[in-house]
Amino acid sequence: MNKLKTSANGGHPFELDDFRWEQSAVREAFYGIATAFGVAADSFILSGCEIVGSAVAAGYLYLDGEVCKVDAHTKPALPFGHTYYWGIETTYDSSGDETFENSSSQQTYEIRRAKIFTTATPSGTMPITAKKLTELIADLTGNPQAEWDDEDIAAGMSTSGGGIASVGIAVLNFKKVGRTIHCQFRVTLTLTGSPSLVIADLSSVFTNNVDFPMLQAASQNDAALAHVHSYMNPNSGSLVFQKLGGFSAGVTSLAVNFTVEMKP
Repeated sequence: MNKLKTSANGGHPFELDDFRWEQSAVREAFYGIATAFGVAADSFILSGCEIVGSAVAAGYLYLDGEVCKVDAHTKPALPFGHTYYWGIETTYDSSGDETFENSSSQQTYEIRRAKIFTTATPSGTMPITAKKLTELIADLTGNPQAEWDDEDIAAGMSTSGGGIASVGIAVLNFKKVGRTIHCQFRVTLTLTGSPSLVIADLSSVFTNNVDFPMLQAASQNDAALAHVHSYMNPNSGSLVFQKLGGFSAGVTSLAVNFTVEMKP
């Protein structure tokens, strides 16, 4: 990688371009590491960043060629017609406030942290369901033994605030690739009343050898089911669908894709 040569004596004139040279070299090195996995142009999660309900755990991610730290924070409310995405928030450390030779005051210590934002125009953004680096590597290396399995979850369906007249289908499809379990859950059921929660008990599939907080779930519903959010309850091993204002009585279909990580 490029470096600033500092071995020559004689009074090196130190300039801001020297800082830029060093910063560019470090960024180029990180980009080069990503090319080893064939994912240099992708944005992905390096570690942590688990989302459980509205709580976002600390971690690191690779966003548009930049390694970004994620501080633990709360996911914002989702306005109608918006989607979530990972973006960068810029703040400044006051200890880097300087008065320049031209008497101007400048903030020089820039803090760049990745966090979850909302947008009505998600094109070109990093979705909160972005894959982890371990998943990308597994996808690249392949796993010919990995096959989809399925589990009938009909007996484990329940609601809060209303009832279920009948369950048409409730199936969890899952495939293990390395330590990552890729899951596809779908359910069609007839509801009575207006329950606020639809709950799928997955404890029969995922036992204590699964790290539930690693789950990242995102509802994939049609416009009629706007404002439906899904999350995993790590204490009970249940997948929960929640709708603002409650679900409507009648036939309801829900679907979600997510991943969980096996404990080491």
